[in-house]
Amino acid sequence: MHVRITSLTRPIVTRPVLRQPHFEIFRDKSAKQWRWRLVAGNGEKIATSGEGYASYHNALRAANRVKELVPAAYIKTLTPMEQAFAQIA
Repeated sequence: MHVRITSLTRPIVTRPVLRQPHFEIFRDKSAKQWRWRLVAGNGEKIATSGEGYASYHNALRAANRVKELVPAAYIKTLTPMEQAFAQIA
């Protein structure tokens, strides 16, 4: 998405709009459950709730919990054995 910046004395310039990463809370297609997703600054979905919640409040609480925990998260590279086990579980 671009924003057009205009001026009476300068030529028209278009610049990309820089967006902040954000969580979106929404009802799923069946409209029975609430879900969250994390959207990057470029608009790409980078994480989802993976499960539905019965209420908006519960989905919001889950998104806030993820937001709280992410700074403490670390990256772990799985060994082939751990990967095989993770696929079974």
